[in-house]
Amino acid sequence: MVQKIGQATFYYGRNPVLPLAKAAVVLNMDMIGRNENTPTWTLSPNDTARSVNIVGTLYSHDLRQAIERQNSREGLLLDFKTDTEDKEEWFARSDHFVFATYGVPSVLFNTGEHPDYHTENDTWEKLNYPKLEKIARLVFLTAADVANRDARPVFEASSSH
Repeated sequence: MVQKIGQATFYYGRNPVLPLAKAAVVLNMDMIGRNENTPTWTLSPNDTARSVNIVGTLYSHDLRQAIERQNSREGLLLDFKTDTEDKEEWFARSDHFVFATYGVPSVLFNTGEHPDYHTENDTWEKLNYPKLEKIARLVFLTAADVANRDARPVFEASSSH
């Protein structure tokens, strides 16, 4: 079920408006509105009603700390399972990946797959709006945290945790 990353993202990675060396981080949100419900993981939708998967922090301990620090305000359950066992290849299947290949600390916030993934049955009334709002606020707070620090998060080419 792996999807291809858009060619526009690869193009931008090769032809950025500003040098990628000036990018502090990439915070990517993709599929943040549903509760995870997939046979890949032994979690029920009720188990994931307050959680968000975060992929990519293996490559930036600094960025993970910023996310965890800001989550103290939101109270989401941060799930880093795909940073240790990426069964569905989340790290390499969304737009943040291209930036990580250029050494920019990059994470994906997502809420996992569900039976309606990429079908006409994935409709607005199935969204968990309170959770979606908390995730969007967490991403905003993380961006503000990173922007207001003297030192940018470091990209760690070989994962250390």
